[in-house]
Amino acid sequence: MQQTITLADVTIELPLYRQFLKIGQEIGQASNQDFCGEFNSLDIIFSPPTELSNFRYYCTPLNSLSFARTGVDGEHFSFLVVDGIVNDRSPIVVTAPMGLEGSQNAIVSQNFRVFLQIWIRIGGFPLVDIPFRQEHALQVYTDAHWQPNESETTYRQDLNHKAVLASVAAKLDLYPHVYTLKTFQSLQQRYIPLLQMPPEYDQ
Repeated sequence: MQQTITLADVTIELPLYRQFLKIGQEIGQASNQDFCGEFNSLDIIFSPPTELSNFRYYCTPLNSLSFARTGVDGEHFSFLVVDGIVNDRSPIVVTAPMGLEGSQNAIVSQNFRVFLQIWIRIGGFPLVDIPFRQEHALQVYTDAHWQPNESETTYRQDLNHKAVLASVAAKLDLYPHVYTLKTFQSLQQRYIPLLQMPPEYDQ
């Protein structure tokens, strides 16, 4: 029987994550916000490296460690742990407990750097929409010219948000990444079979 992975089971070899949080803390201090807390400069709540954990929802892969959440309906982002290591080759999983049945998990990038490159272009909320309305959410990330319409309030970024993302991108030498549908499909085919799901997921 598969066991839920804990931080004690995993070796973290991802300097980029620590660099990213350090920059985030600097941005948070400048704006009097807690970058790793409930009220931060961004649309995702990130966890310190010492607090990475498996969220233990019925649809959270057992072999994953969560590093961020939206604070809504249990939605979270995790590293897929392979061979007991989280590193620059660890895929990123989004999990949405309220997502469509059988589609609560999706692989959103092949590693953390690409995750950031996707995220800085338009924000993280469309990524969380993939388990709910995949076709629409993917359009956001596959169309380089996509812009939110008036009804898509959660997809909009104010000037402060854009400035924060631009600062993160500059400090980490990131450039915005645009998906292709083929890339997304390839990620699902390659990594979804590696997800180890809790017994209750199939009940």
